[in-house]
Amino acid sequence: MTWSVRRPASLLAAAAAGALLTIYTERLTAPSAAARHGADVLAVVDGETITADDFTRELRRRGGLDSFPRAESRRALLDDMVQEAKVIAAAKRAGYDRDPDVLRQVQYLLVGTFNQDVENQIGTVEVSHAEVRAFYDAHPERFSIPEAAHAALIFIAVPPNAPAEFRQEKLAFAERLRAEAAQADDPAQFGDLAKAYSDDNGTRYRGGDIRWVERRQTHTRWDASVLDAIFAVEAPGALSPVIAAQNGLYVIRLLERRPASLRPLDEVAGDIHDSLIAEKRQRRRDELYAAATAPLQVEVREQGLAALQLPNVEVVDGRGAPPPLPE
Repeated sequence: MTWSVRRPASLLAAAAAGALLTIYTERLTAPSAAARHGADVLAVVDGETITADDFTRELRRRGGLDSFPRAESRRALLDDMVQEAKVIAAAKRAGYDRDPDVLRQVQYLLVGTFNQDVENQIGTVEVSHAEVRAFYDAHPERFSIPEAAHAALIFIAVPPNAPAEFRQEKLAFAERLRAEAAQADDPAQFGDLAKAYSDDNGTRYRGGDIRWVERRQTHTRWDASVLDAIFAVEAPGALSPVIAAQNGLYVIRLLERRPASLRPLDEVAGDIHDSLIAEKRQRRRDELYAAATAPLQVEVREQGLAALQLPNVEVVDGRGAPPPLPE
């Protein structure tokens, strides 16, 4: 029977691909061919030997002597290894060891194994309380709570293209509402005026209350001139002048103000600790990759990439993403 190189689609091919991944990795540390043909050879399959060292490694991988206490179980293990070697030999005769997809899977395995070895070498990373404190003191902007204000408003809608006479009429109306709110004995009357006259349906039915806003807040539906006017009001209970914005007129009452502050160290220490641990691990990771790849010669030919003629590429199978390559 004549075999040709083809994509591994059958169960035999899948098993062969997995076995090839194993044997390619083992060859990285395998003894020489001469050493593998001595008295310690336990089996020979299509010219490839299974040595006592091979058997011992597999025994150890499967749990040691506790998992194979009797001679019969150890012979069964050798039979398993022979069966695997037969599949590998059949796969090689079929050309799977030259199949680009199989070779790519071997590369994925090498990358994944290398990455895992790097992670193991990083080991335990410690961060002291002093380091956490130093980071907190050096980056106050990361833990600041901005100044905030709680306000209510009355909005009088004025379209941008409204005639001057209409705008003047609405301005006079807004001034009358502000004067009425300023003269009221009960601050709650501002809320009554908002319910009666505000054109902002999102706030009018709660007395114009817009909740808390932060200074220089960007993700908000309020015009910047409105936010500026809120923080320009000096004391809770006081009113702003009538504010002209792009979409209309506003009368604002400041309800509460909260000054800028820093989140306490105890509140953020855990996040800082985790961040510093991640940074230290990344630095160590970068050092290990740099040391391992420093002797390598790398040449990137930009002209060849630019001149490359690429056909339409389609996904031909459902394989998952490969392990990430080191940067």
